[in-house]
Amino acid sequence: MRKVNFIKFFSLAVISMSLVFTTACEKEDEGITASIVGSWTITETTMDMTIDGVSWIDYMVNELGLTAETAEIEWTEMQSETNMEGTVEFKDGGVFTSAFEDEDPELGSWTLDHEKLTINVDGDDTMVFEVITLSETRLVIKLTEIDSDDMDQDGTEEAVEMIMHMTFVR
Repeated sequence: MRKVNFIKFFSLAVISMSLVFTTACEKEDEGITASIVGSWTITETTMDMTIDGVSWIDYMVNELGLTAETAEIEWTEMQSETNMEGTVEFKDGGVFTSAFEDEDPELGSWTLDHEKLTINVDGDDTMVFEVITLSETRLVIKLTEIDSDDMDQDGTEEAVEMIMHMTFVR
């Protein structure tokens, strides 16, 4: 299982728009009931991705001619790349650090406005997450990216939507 650091992970999420992921996740309804300040350990990451409104596996089978078995194998391999181990610490004053296995720690800034968590990594990459759950012991965030890409190389760009859920505990 490949481990990636915080910035690489989020870069992978954005770049992965062309690789395409899909997994079913349901929205939780707990909302924000605690402070985000503290140290959080990642426990789960899932990705959903559709191409022109069709799941990644169905698109690969129906549009690109992969067998269902091959599409499932590729899907599983892509999903395993999103798994990572480590922590993120949100500090008072809007600063965070991340420490992931075999990677140098990273520094960035954060703001939480209602249910929108904005993260800026090293003053370079900014991402806005929806906070699904924030309790004393659990944080679930969601990133939605919408883009277009010529997935089947036919000269026409397809609409690609990627949704990533990350679950943390403290």
